[in-house]
This record gives sequence, structure tokens and C-alpha cells, in this order.
Amino acid sequence: SYFVEENDRAAMMSEEEIRAFMEIEDRYSMFWKIFAYHPIRPGGIASLTVDDVDFGLEAFLVKDKTFKREVPINLVLLEELKTYISRLKTYNLFPAREGNRVINRTNWNQSFNARIQKLDIKRKYLRPYSLRNSCLTRLADAGVNPFLLIDMAVQKNLNTTLHYYHGSLKSKKEAIRKDTLGLL
Repeated sequence: SYFVEENDRAAMMSEEEIRAFMEIEDRYSMFWKIFAYHPIRPGGIASLTVDDVDFGLEAFLVKDKTFKREVPINLVLLEELKTYISRLKTYNLFPAREGNRVINRTNWNQSFNARIQKLDIKRKYLRPYSLRNSCLTRLADAGVNPFLLIDMAVQKNLNTTLHYYHGSLKSKKEAIRKDTLGLL
């Protein structure tokens, strides 16, 4: 249903929380920055290689489940991403500590939980996907076409994508203020 449940709202992160979350520097910093600015699933980010970043197109080539797609790189990260890749000693953008494997669900869940604990955020429904949900909400609030959100989020239908949309108070105020009955 389009109407979100209470735990869905609790799973959202505010812009202030996301900024603080991204300010924590560790080996997963770039992973979280990409996740916060792009509606890519964590497995899609974890599997990125140097060849999957096209600076000419300013896009990631993401392999999500059975889909391959281009996702524009948010310009906020472009220069930092170039620096990050120039310092890499591996083909994978996010290698695990063990061998040639990439980080996995256990790694990113532990990293996410450690960051949330460090920031002393105590909402029980927060999880790594909260960054994806928050990104999609910000894009929806910015007026991005729902069908473009479906494409960027690799969803099969509009109802699934609308589940991610949790209108912010700001967007709700803007919407309600459009109906003035001609009095303003």
C-alpha cells in the first residue's frame, strides 16, 4: 500500500543524521557515501570494480540481481571518488580483508551498526537500506518522476517504488500550501 507503516518512517534517516554518518572515516566511508547518494542496493555497490566507474559518462555500471544499468554519479562525490580510485591497490572498489573477495552483508551490517552506535542513534528500525530509502525519498521530494525512480531503483512496478516514498514534512507543507482556494 502507498501508506507507509510506522516502522517504515522510523527507518528513515534525516539529512543531519546522514551527514554525520558520512563524516565517520573508516575503510567503508566511500561505500556509505555512494549508498547515501544513489539508490543502489548494497550488493550492487559492494560488487563495483574499477571498470564499473566511467568518469567520462560520470556514471556507475551497476550489476544488480539480473539487471545491468547506468547510474549517474552524484557530482558531490565525483572528485572524491576519483581520488579514492587512484589510491586503490585492487580491482574491486570494496575488497574484503580476506583475499580477492568483496565486502559482504555481514561486513556492511557490522559497519552500519557501529556507525549508528557511535552516533548514539537509537531507533530500532534503522538498517543499511535506510540510506537507500532516504535517497529515494529525497529524489521524490525533489520532484523526480516516479517512473525514473523505478528505473534508478530497479523496481518492477510503481507500487514497490512508492513504498520507498515517505513524504517529508517539507514536501507535505509545499503540497498543502498549493491549495489556497484563491485566498492567498
